[in-house]
Amino acid sequence: MKNILFILIIMLWLPALKAEKTMFLLNWKILAQNKDNSDKLDLFCDHFEAEFNNGIEKYFPCATKTSYRNIATILAWERDKQLLGAGDDDALQNLAGAMGAQYLVSLKMTQLGQTVVMNAICIHMKNAKH
Repeated sequence: MKNILFILIIMLWLPALKAEKTMFLLNWKILAQNKDNSDKLDLFCDHFEAEFNNGIEKYFPCATKTSYRNIATILAWERDKQLLGAGDDDALQNLAGAMGAQYLVSLKMTQLGQTVVMNAICIHMKNAKH
């Protein structure tokens, strides 16, 4: 009886070992007519990122997510820490893991006069055309 229970537990546990953690990378591009409008569109993108993160947490609680802007900020921060001699190698390893995202979410906002066109797509990196 113990052997059967042990085998059953192992059979249920093995697929979880092979499970791949889903990672999303968000990137956005803004095309505006001037700097003031660019700043406004940037706020829309920040709001989109916050809603995107909330949606991922709600519907895919095991998934990880980051944005290109967050990665650039972390790289700048880590660079400054390395220059001061207080760098953390674990942070760079975590950053490298974030760049191995399975899904790329691309947001493009274009200003056309008084109209703003927003285009968002999600691309599975295995199917992406290079």
